[in-house]
Amino acid sequence: MSTNTSDSKLEKAKELLLNNRPDEYQKIIEGLAKFSPELGEYLLEFVYGTVWSRSYQDNPIISPQTRSLVTISCLTSLGKEPQLRSHIQSALTVGCLKSEIIEVLLHLSVYAGFPVTINAIKIAQEVFGD
Repeated sequence: MSTNTSDSKLEKAKELLLNNRPDEYQKIIEGLAKFSPELGEYLLEFVYGTVWSRSYQDNPIISPQTRSLVTISCLTSLGKEPQLRSHIQSALTVGCLKSEIIEVLLHLSVYAGFPVTINAIKIAQEVFGD
């Protein structure tokens, strides 16, 4: 990959995160910079600069809201609670409704199981401030 392409993806990633998840941007950059700045750069470039940025193109196939709900579903199913917390907050930032997030979590109880769904509901309550 050329440096120009890499730089472009990093810029997209930084813009996306600073607009939608500024706290997460600081965690990624500062948290990983101490031990593996390369991992932070790879994460920014691929996850946000390549994949997430697809929802912000002129003709996105899926919206940022749909991408956020899919991500919440995956993280809940996998039991990745720290990441789930930040993605629930991000979903609200991009326009998902609390009721949509809760409905997705309710639906997951059938496919991912009650224990992970209960944990996810508790995290959503904390994020929502209820």
